[in-house]
Amino acid sequence: MDIANMVSPIIFATFLAPSWYKTYQYVTEYVERYVRTPTFLLNGESLDDFSSEYVDAGFISPLAYLQLLDQQTCPVELVAAPVAVGASDPQLPPLLYDIVVRRDSTFTSLDDLPECVWAFHSETAHVEEPSMLVQGSSLTDFRASIEAATQAQALRLVVDGAADATAIDTRRLNLVLRNSPSLAANLRVVSTYCPSPGPLVVVSRHVSLEVRTKIQEAFLMIHKDSLCAPRLRENIIDKFIFVSNIYYKNLRNQRELLDSAYNASEQHIVGMTPVTAQIS
Repeated sequence: MDIANMVSPIIFATFLAPSWYKTYQYVTEYVERYVRTPTFLLNGESLDDFSSEYVDAGFISPLAYLQLLDQQTCPVELVAAPVAVGASDPQLPPLLYDIVVRRDSTFTSLDDLPECVWAFHSETAHVEEPSMLVQGSSLTDFRASIEAATQAQALRLVVDGAADATAIDTRRLNLVLRNSPSLAANLRVVSTYCPSPGPLVVVSRHVSLEVRTKIQEAFLMIHKDSLCAPRLRENIIDKFIFVSNIYYKNLRNQRELLDSAYNASEQHIVGMTPVTAQIS
């Protein structure tokens, strides 16, 4: 199929703040030039538009992407992720962070966090506030906050009861839970978020692989475009990098395996017949 001769336009939808709309217009016009196919940009109304095939591609928040990824059949493929200007590792996709509380905590959702004592850590202090702003709150909304030098120390503050909640890199938390069953027994994840300097770019699965690949190529090269590059940097985006659903699915699958193992061991312990040991 010759993409240049395609009649149907590529319909983009943005599900993010209106203040970004002008930037998205520059971006979609660039994609139109690169892919040589007309594009339209709409304000997104519902994430169901991807599965309903009303939109072909979109700019969405990390939280919206995780909601789509958790569906039985994810209706989109992640094709590009933004990298912040000055990022320490410009080839690393945006990380997932888990908001962790003690297992017996009364905090069950993000709505409860304004009442908590929050442990924040200097390693990732720059991602703490944006993560809360996604939910319409900020660090100042917590009842109190405690600074820790590392994520491990922040986690210890939660386990010891000095703090109610903290945010831990999902990869590190998976490692901790795998190596320390006793910690796994005392912790619970209330939410997961993905701090990002800008939108994740997704393409609906109904779009052909050829077109999807060309859209992805366009975003991987956009930082070299003389018109778009300044616009991106105004929004603290240096470039976009390759990423796919597999990267985040693997992180989520590791957590599911750990949770299943914990639940199985807990049920086994509950179902055991008590045994009185005789010590001579």
